[in-house]
Amino acid sequence: MARRHVHDGVMAERGRTGYLDLQGRALATIAPKGPDRIVKVIPVTPHSTAMKPSDQYPMGSGGLQWTLIRPCEFLMAMAVDANGIAAVAGPPPFSVFLGETPSYEDRARVARYLDAA
Repeated sequence: MARRHVHDGVMAERGRTGYLDLQGRALATIAPKGPDRIVKVIPVTPHSTAMKPSDQYPMGSGGLQWTLIRPCEFLMAMAVDANGIAAVAGPPPFSVFLGETPSYEDRARVARYLDAA
C-alpha cells in the first residue's frame, strides 16, 4: 500500500488557499546559499517498477519538495557515485568518501564547501 502524500493531506486539511499560504511561507525561508537553499537530489538508482515505493523512496527528514514549472539553473555541487565517493567540481575540485561511516573530516569538508558555494 502506498503511503499518503503530504500534499494530499495539506490539501484535504487546508484547501488550495491554505496550501498556497503554506507554500509561500516555506519559499520565504529559502536562501540562495547555506543550509536553507533549494537542492535537487538525483538518485544513483533509477526508478524501478519492481520495487515497492516504501523501499525505493524511504521516509526522509522532511525536506521540502517542489515541482519546477519553468526552466531553472542550479549549481551542481557534487556527484556521489554508487560507492559513496563524492566528486566536487570546486574550486578547488576534490573528492571525499560519503558512504557508510564517512570520516568526520570528509563530512566537514563537504559542509564547508556547501556553506561557501
